Amino acid sequence: MDKTLVLWIVVVAALLVIEWRRKWPLVRVVLVFMALFQLWFGQPVPYRALRSVINLPPDQRVTIQAPDTVRLDDYRSGVLTMARAVQWEVDGGSRDRMIAVAVLVWLAISPIIPRRSLGVAKPTTGTDGAAA
Repeated sequence: MDKTLVLWIVVVAALLVIEWRRKWPLVRVVLVFMALFQLWFGQPVPYRALRSVINLPPDQRVTIQAPDTVRLDDYRSGVLTMARAVQWEVDGGSRDRMIAVAVLVWLAISPIIPRRSLGVAKPTTGTDGAAA
């Protein structure tokens, strides 16, 4: 796993704990923007896949079709190589997208989950109901 992804997970987890314990609206907003930022950069981009295959040497391109073991022409080789690169793009950002969606789902359902009190007693007002 990438070090930046691990750092991102630690920061998001810490902010989720803070949001759960303190109920600070600003932390919720920051978490939503962080998740949207993560979704934005985790999306597969065909242009990024194109950049990764545009200068591939011929030995790294798809040149043989598997079922028939037929040698492919340059056009078909390029199409299949690009399809493979797009699939790598889709698979590469799957963890980022999963984390971002999990954060957004947690932020959506956390307000309806009952929270236990931490044993903090309610302050008394100083009036006794029996004395009144």
